[in-house]
Amino acid sequence: MDLQAEVLCQVEQEHHPNEGACGICHLTLMKLSEACGKAISYEVPRGTVAQVLDCQGEIIGQGTDLVWAPSLLAAQIDAGLIPKPTSQNLKKLLIDPKDRQRVAEMFGYGRCVTPASKAISILWQGEE
Repeated sequence: MDLQAEVLCQVEQEHHPNEGACGICHLTLMKLSEACGKAISYEVPRGTVAQVLDCQGEIIGQGTDLVWAPSLLAAQIDAGLIPKPTSQNLKKLLIDPKDRQRVAEMFGYGRCVTPASKAISILWQGEE
């Protein structure tokens, strides 16, 4: 069984939907690490990039968001490590590139979850 199939199988068996995005992200990271894979995250202008790597260090998934945790979640979804339909539902929590750009314009490089959430709330209110 390859790494992706192994991690996906274990996540499917152990995931509790009431844990939400944080729970499945950390469970998936744990199963990935136990199976010799790893995840990395690095800062880029207007966000962070996370990559999921297989046992040989090859990128099998990548995601971008405002901060590392949702970037990692996006990378796990991209790698196929989170079961459907859960992965489809979690995609709705990720911030699209247009909103990331607007948050960066409002808060610069000092962004974090609180100002990002505030900025997105402001943006969404203006679109109604």
